[in-house]
Amino acid sequence: MRIHIVLLAVLAFALTACTARRGEEGYFAAKLGDDTVAVESYQMTGNGIQGTSVALSPKTTMRHYSMTFDNKGLPESLSIKSGPADGGNQIVREYRFFGDSIEIVTTRNGVSKTNTAKVAGRPYPYFENIFGIWDYAIHHALESKEAMEFSTFFGNRVLKYTVQGTIPGKLELTTADQEFGPLYATVDSTGSLERFDMTATTAKYIVERSPRLDIDAMAKYYTAREEAGHGVGILSPRDTVRAEINHAMILVDYGRPEMRGRTIFGKVVPWNQVWRLGANAATQLVTNRTLAFGRTIVRPGTYSLFALPSEKGFKLIINFEHGQWGTNYNASKDLARLAMRTTRLKEPVEQFTFDLKGHGRKGVLSFKWEKTEESIPFTVR
Repeated sequence: MRIHIVLLAVLAFALTACTARRGEEGYFAAKLGDDTVAVESYQMTGNGIQGTSVALSPKTTMRHYSMTFDNKGLPESLSIKSGPADGGNQIVREYRFFGDSIEIVTTRNGVSKTNTAKVAGRPYPYFENIFGIWDYAIHHALESKEAMEFSTFFGNRVLKYTVQGTIPGKLELTTADQEFGPLYATVDSTGSLERFDMTATTAKYIVERSPRLDIDAMAKYYTAREEAGHGVGILSPRDTVRAEINHAMILVDYGRPEMRGRTIFGKVVPWNQVWRLGANAATQLVTNRTLAFGRTIVRPGTYSLFALPSEKGFKLIINFEHGQWGTNYNASKDLARLAMRTTRLKEPVEQFTFDLKGHGRKGVLSFKWEKTEESIPFTVR
């Protein structure tokens, strides 16, 4: 019912929107907390969209893209040239759509490699920080006289997004299994993207339409900062903390996100939802001797660590599965869920940090971020 109401509301806009957008130019800036992580300019053409995106992590990378659409407004081809702002070491990827498949030609150092993927429909190739394509996909879905939805393609997977909301106003984009979503888009009266909220995903970006940006000048500026050692760098670098306690070699391998001006617990890390205790790949605990967390016995091996945070306290989750991406949590593989001790810190900790300390046979595993420190004791057997 909600979708049908929205379709009636956008009917008048949909009849003229494609024509009205020809020649349209726009600019986007993406931020992670206080830090800019990407900027972009785009222009709508008669049968597609072209633009330039500058991603600032892990290195400053410039992407020139050009996408064309068929007479139904669905993807027909996409070309992306990526590389440093000075033009060196360019990689070109070309996507061509044929019926139920996509042909992807990647050219690097003059050598081309072709892959073909079977897909249903005409999904948009997924790029986390090329927002002109997201803008077009959402806009085209709003024009649909059938169902407001579109699909994205990455790897060998297709995600179908359903669009719900009002124009102008806030839209919610969801997938059936809630993977990489929900996304929230704010659009104006023409259906053009004004704000794109990815904070419910692992990307955590807030994207906003900006006044005119000099993309070339910005690429040079950020490249110079990077060369001077002040670049954005890896957003959540990997790190390892190690300790030898009573002849046990123990380590924790984890990703280290930063606060970047954000409220962490209750916002970036929601209450009462399993959290991967860091970023990117799952946090891993490795031990070569048996550890005892109270009555819970952790035998030598590799485990994943997760947490269940709440306003009343944290629980440490020790999981038998390991080597997976951090969002791939399987509760059936849990060894235990253990209560942790909470300490409120006077000063905020900018970067998420694990620690291992020991004396004799006893040790303490802890982590801290923002103004919260969580710890749990263990014994080496």
